[in-house]
Amino acid sequence: MKKQLSAFLAALMLAGALTACASDPAQDSTDTTPAVSDEVETTVPVETETERKDAKDNLPADLKFNGETINVIYRGEDYYERWDMVGTDNTGEIIQDAIWERNRNVETRLNIIFNFQRTAKSSLNDVKTELSSLVLAGSDEFDIISSTANTTVQASLYPYLYELSDLKYVDINQPWWRTSGIKELSFDGENFRFLMGDHTLNDYLKCGVMYYNKDIYTDITQKNADDLYDDVLNGTWTWDDVIELTTKAYADLNGDGQANVGDRFGLMIPQNYTEATVHMLYACDPVDAKRTADGIDLSTINNEKNISIIDLLIKVCHNPTGMYVSDKNIDKSPEYFAQNRSLFWTGRLTNATAATMREMESDYGILPMPKYNEEQEEYITLIHTSSTVTCLPKTIKANRIDTVDAVLEAWASEAYRTVITPFIETALKMKYSRDAKSAQVIDIIFEDPMISFTDMYSTQVNGIISNALLKGITNGENTFASAIAERLPTGQTKLNDYLADLKKSEA
Repeated sequence: MKKQLSAFLAALMLAGALTACASDPAQDSTDTTPAVSDEVETTVPVETETERKDAKDNLPADLKFNGETINVIYRGEDYYERWDMVGTDNTGEIIQDAIWERNRNVETRLNIIFNFQRTAKSSLNDVKTELSSLVLAGSDEFDIISSTANTTVQASLYPYLYELSDLKYVDINQPWWRTSGIKELSFDGENFRFLMGDHTLNDYLKCGVMYYNKDIYTDITQKNADDLYDDVLNGTWTWDDVIELTTKAYADLNGDGQANVGDRFGLMIPQNYTEATVHMLYACDPVDAKRTADGIDLSTINNEKNISIIDLLIKVCHNPTGMYVSDKNIDKSPEYFAQNRSLFWTGRLTNATAATMREMESDYGILPMPKYNEEQEEYITLIHTSSTVTCLPKTIKANRIDTVDAVLEAWASEAYRTVITPFIETALKMKYSRDAKSAQVIDIIFEDPMISFTDMYSTQVNGIISNALLKGITNGENTFASAIAERLPTGQTKLNDYLADLKKSEA
């Protein structure tokens, strides 16, 4: 499903009206200071605005539920409260206020009341434990669970969740659902228990991107700062380009003869390699697991191309002069980028919302992760496992199903009509104030951001991606052959057993 996220990203880059928070390495921190230019485009294409505002879902016009309360539990952080669930009430923060109004519109339309409740704690492991305890106990206290994939999918909640494919109102082929992500989280591509859609914005924010410092680029190449956009548009932006420019950009600014934070680098990645390398890996279009009539075949990962990708990314991360692994995590390492310490920095879209990036004096751009080579047809953007998914406990009462079913569809479709549009309006009012080509490049980044089954279900597949592919990139030694030989048999057995147990639970 193609999502119009170009406008959203431009809003993040320019508006400064967005927020995030950090409680584990997947999250980011920021504040909220609106910054809107008075000298920018202020119109939205009529067909785009009308298409969203007039979009119809399949809910009966007279559907009402007598003031029933819909209990929703979500990951207990202000970030998720503001961006996924509750929003803010008339504070002047356009997106958060729109989220608040979205909820009120759904309540009025269906005559229901949302009761949003945070998990007791917010850290990754604590939320995993709390949600696991909730579903394993057979509790029907909550109708809807909306939390990050790394606290639901990776916590093996699937067997304890309600099957959603037979719901009569939710239609995952509508534009307000992330159809590709929902199907990827399914074991057979048809039956599913996790939803991703416009009712939560976190999957947009957790897309991996590459930031570049335009001043440094001009300094080392003597070219126009926007020439990198041309490379992207021409389909020639590859990791070989990153290696070349990384070497050119390095300068021993403090004159101590050692590469450290006092210098200028070509490429900087966060302290935890995998906060960046998982996005770098999938940008190269690796060979992943394959669905078959009998289940999911992990053996396809044992492929020569994956070996070559690891070799390439080892060169990117270890070989060139000018490469630096930050001593700060993904939340904090933008501080160095904002100080003009690096030409490139690998992060996530969330980082563009942080005060550090908004207050950066030098101009910067956002690019897709580069291609494996020029023969690769498309740029590929990965959504991180810290993105939000929605699910229902299997113990939900039978007389509540139709209500919750209708609420889910109304929630997502209302967001499509009234929340996503402010992204577009805000963006189109401002994005050309940065540069004329940004919209085209951003469209490429967000043509259809992906998730990976084996990345999302890492627990159930014996950590094949992290151990057989990412670990070699981190360590600078391609140990794929031995790692896949060690991980694959156990991973396939674990997955097969998991699927068998799932079938028994459904019998």
